[in-house]
Amino acid sequence: ADRFHAITADDIVLHSIVDDRESLGRDRLLGSWFGAISNGHGSNSIVVDAGTAVTIDVVDKNGHQGGLIFPGADTCLTAVSAQTDALPNLTLAGPPELNTEIRLGRSTEPAILLGVHQLQLFGIVAMVRSLQQQFDEAQVFCCGGALESVKHLLPNEWTYSPDFLIEAIFSLKKHI
Repeated sequence: ADRFHAITADDIVLHSIVDDRESLGRDRLLGSWFGAISNGHGSNSIVVDAGTAVTIDVVDKNGHQGGLIFPGADTCLTAVSAQTDALPNLTLAGPPELNTEIRLGRSTEPAILLGVHQLQLFGIVAMVRSLQQQFDEAQVFCCGGALESVKHLLPNEWTYSPDFLIEAIFSLKKHI
C-alpha cells in the first residue's frame, strides 16, 4: 500500500525569485517553505542544512530569496586528502570537540580536523549573522547531521531540529 511521490517544484507553494526554480534542490525549496510556515508567512527565515554540502537559504515576505552553498566538512576533508599527496583522509575520524574559541592543532591530523570543522561552525555563524542584519529579525532554523556535534555551540535563539526536513515532508504531504 506504499505510494511513491517525487516532490516537484510545483508541489511547494512558495514564491521564489531564483533564476531557475526547477533546478533548485528540492531539499532547499522544501526547507525554505517549511521555515516560512514554521515562522508564519510574512516573517523572515533563514534555513541552514549542513551535511555533504552546507546550504543557507533566506525567505522573506516575498518568498525564497536565494541562498549560499559550500562544501560540508566531510567534503572538505575528502578534497584535502585527494588533492594532496601526503595528507590523510580523515572523514572517518569524526569531528573534534569544539568550543567558541579557535583552537590550534599540535600535529597535522588535529590541525586539519580543527581547521575544517571550525571553518564550518564559524563560517555558518558569520554568514547567518550577516544575513540576519540584511533580513531583520529572521528566525534561524538549522538541520543536518553535520550540526549534531556542535548544536550546543549554535546561538541560543536559533532552532536546531535534526528532523526539520522530515517534518517538512510530512507537512507538505498534508498540503498536496
